[in-house]
Amino acid sequence: MDDIANILKKSALKKPDEIEIVKSYILEKYSKEVGVSVGREALIISSASASFINDLRLNAKVLSENCNLKDKKIIFRIS
Repeated sequence: MDDIANILKKSALKKPDEIEIVKSYILEKYSKEVGVSVGREALIISSASASFINDLRLNAKVLSENCNLKDKKIIFRIS
């Protein structure tokens, strides 16, 4: 019987496209790394810098338009 670690290694889990799009856009525009996770109705962007998260929050509409995230809510988290 396989354990969970072996099953997960064999499976071809792929990150959602939204994660890569948002990470690459923020890296290109701001030169900063962020954490991105996707839920059913929301996209969560996290960073340790409160000022950076606030800057992203102010530009959420532009971020949403450039990354084609019109159907998902964006949540910004300071981690």
